[in-house]
Amino acid sequence: IRLQDKVEGDTTEKATLRAVKWSLGLKGRIIPRNPSSDSVTEVLELVQRNPFSSALKRMSVIVSTPHMKQKDYVPQYALCKGAPEVLETMYAEGAVPPSYR
Repeated sequence: IRLQDKVEGDTTEKATLRAVKWSLGLKGRIIPRNPSSDSVTEVLELVQRNPFSSALKRMSVIVSTPHMKQKDYVPQYALCKGAPEVLETMYAEGAVPPSYR
């Protein structure tokens, strides 16, 4: 989250944003730090953040992609990270590749 012009939160999440060269902007907007002419419109908007829970061993976010809007529909994506053995139980049957573990 952004507090008084400073990004605060999980160290791993902040490092991930730095590594992919994106940053957290105002009102939960996630934007490229050095946008090219092709990526100026590539903005993710944070819809919901579910912080890491040690009981659930996972965290998740839902983001929307307004730059991909089609008529009245804005695509949204759920992204999750957590303990592999916990996430594996949530995957559809047959969806786990042999190399998962």
